[in-house]
Amino acid sequence: MESSSLIQHSTPVSWISNSHSGSSLCEIRLSARMRNLTALLFLLSLCSLQLVSSFPTSFNHITQCCTGTSTVKIPLKIIVTYWWTSKNCHIKAIVFETLNKKQHCVDPTAVWVNRHMKAVDLRNSTTVTAKP
Repeated sequence: MESSSLIQHSTPVSWISNSHSGSSLCEIRLSARMRNLTALLFLLSLCSLQLVSSFPTSFNHITQCCTGTSTVKIPLKIIVTYWWTSKNCHIKAIVFETLNKKQHCVDPTAVWVNRHMKAVDLRNSTTVTAKP
């Protein structure tokens, strides 16, 4: 009787533990979660980078100076007004203000900037004289 009980309970433990030679279900779920979390963090980083890079061209509202200039051409139809930065500023720039009240610092030596300044001056002068 003892030998039959030994045979009955002598299931090879190594067979049970080795049957899952690959990753366990918990490890697979954890790995998938890690991949999703990594992808989410990567997208969040890209969005943050895009927000920082689209910031209105480094205009400091406290000192009224630009910390850099943009080379991106701003559409004339969205420019409301412009002004020069103070002579006390390290960077000489033109600040274009757009319809949504954003200020963009641009290089005054760029050809398109001078054309936009003249067009804004002309538009503002004809608007003022057209009013009775």
